[in-house]
Amino acid sequence: MSAKLQQQIEQLGDYKAVRLLERFSKLLLEGLETPVSEMMSAVIPEVRDSNFFQKIQALSPEERSRPLTESQSIAIARGLLRYCAQEPALAPSLESVLNNYTENDRLLAGPILATGVAISMVIVASTTRFKARIGDNIVIEKTTANAELVGAITKNWQIGS
Repeated sequence: MSAKLQQQIEQLGDYKAVRLLERFSKLLLEGLETPVSEMMSAVIPEVRDSNFFQKIQALSPEERSRPLTESQSIAIARGLLRYCAQEPALAPSLESVLNNYTENDRLLAGPILATGVAISMVIVASTTRFKARIGDNIVIEKTTANAELVGAITKNWQIGS
């Protein structure tokens, strides 16, 4: 997408990058219009058939609620934000969320991401069927996915560790 958005993403501190991804994820999932089963069936084969994807599907609810390590949280948040900034269907809404981010959105925790948030966003990145609304004015319809970019996000993520 725009070089300006990508530059803004790169300039975020670690804490803000994790919080921005959490905020963006929350808004996307609250406005989700596509059934999750439909999203899952439209995950691109390069991801759906991967060992990584098989592992995330096997995680229990307790495992999904566990926090990632700080280093994993930061790396995954930055990777997903970069992906969303390059994805034509997601970039405008990400830019809007970034531009409206306030310090009131900050939480007291450090840059830690829940496993489930990261998994949800990997699924959003990997699917070719996704529709959501953010507020009254933003409609997102995603029909593409880039296996190489998704692979770059997940390659060093150790599931269950």
